[in-house]
Amino acid sequence: MWLDILVPRVDADRCFVAVHRFPTQMNPTERGLPEPLYFGLTSPGVVVSVKKYVQAIPVKLRYDDTSRSYFIEYYEPQEFGVVVHCTKGRITTAKFSKIVEVYPRSIVHREAVSLARPPSSTTEAQAGHDGGGSASGVCYIAEVREGPGGYVWTDCATWIRGPYLYSIEGLETVFCLAVSPRASAVYVESFADSAFCYLGSCDQETPQWLSAGRMLTPSVVGGCSEALSGNSKVRVYLNVLFRYVEGRWCDTSGDICYRYWYLYPVSVGGQSIDWEPAQPYTPPTTSPHYASGPFRGNCDISFMEIQTYRRDLSSASITSTDITFTYIGAWSTTLTVNFYKSGRDDSQYTKPYVRVIDVSGRPYGWYYWWYRDDDPANYEIMFCSR
Repeated sequence: MWLDILVPRVDADRCFVAVHRFPTQMNPTERGLPEPLYFGLTSPGVVVSVKKYVQAIPVKLRYDDTSRSYFIEYYEPQEFGVVVHCTKGRITTAKFSKIVEVYPRSIVHREAVSLARPPSSTTEAQAGHDGGGSASGVCYIAEVREGPGGYVWTDCATWIRGPYLYSIEGLETVFCLAVSPRASAVYVESFADSAFCYLGSCDQETPQWLSAGRMLTPSVVGGCSEALSGNSKVRVYLNVLFRYVEGRWCDTSGDICYRYWYLYPVSVGGQSIDWEPAQPYTPPTTSPHYASGPFRGNCDISFMEIQTYRRDLSSASITSTDITFTYIGAWSTTLTVNFYKSGRDDSQYTKPYVRVIDVSGRPYGWYYWWYRDDDPANYEIMFCSR
């Protein structure tokens, strides 16, 4: 597999490029930490080609009626982290970070990675982002451990805001995660940063954090939230484990160094609707034309995969939470963590779902449901009784 990193054209003498691979089900890494693939210095505006052998295992097959045989549609998707830090003299002029999800279509797959996002305050992951965030959580980074290749790393967990859960009179609803045979997976915000330093002064540098975009976050527990009943709605919260990783790279002289950091979601460890009070929900008097029904009895309602629905929604977030991450004794910052639209649905992962429990006792079809805004990727189901 090849990654072609398009280093942006910026006013700089040189750019440091770091590329890591994150673990997948079929291609794990040591201790589950990012695997270093490439470190180096280059000029702005060039293409850095990173070649890495990744075990290619088919995860999606398609049957061809003409040949009466199966062919491989794509192999196991892979996730990579890319950090670029550009300097002119001793001054940092631009830096970029990005999580890249690659869907290989062949054993020899080549992926172009563009980082042409203009460096500005809009790329900084800081408090005050206008995303509807709420400073409702703290993640304490402590007791760091030594990892392979000189890594220092640790984990912390926090609650982030997810979608709304709705119900009406006669129904109870719950928000559910699967873990077997396929784990539910969502996409959550990730962060990264880098810093230029001289040997002996690197320990003085602290991360300023850039958003690296969405990252696949599978559930490690199954089960459903508490039940919601009546004409009401409530926010679903997800408990997310974040991993903090820091490392450094120095040139051959050993004088010029770069520090790099990742702060990214690893897994979902549960869901709850108890973090905010339920709000009234007034169902419409008639269902929209795209609603399904009428129904009676119980059902499970799933959501649409981004890849097969609308790829342009891959960067669309549903809601956000301002979380204070604190590295005890070193730094503290509040970052806006976005929760993104619907995730993967393939042989490895599925999505959360809403379970509907009919407690009305009515022996006929009486309720209707539909995706909010007719959008099957937003995790929200609306109801009415007509």
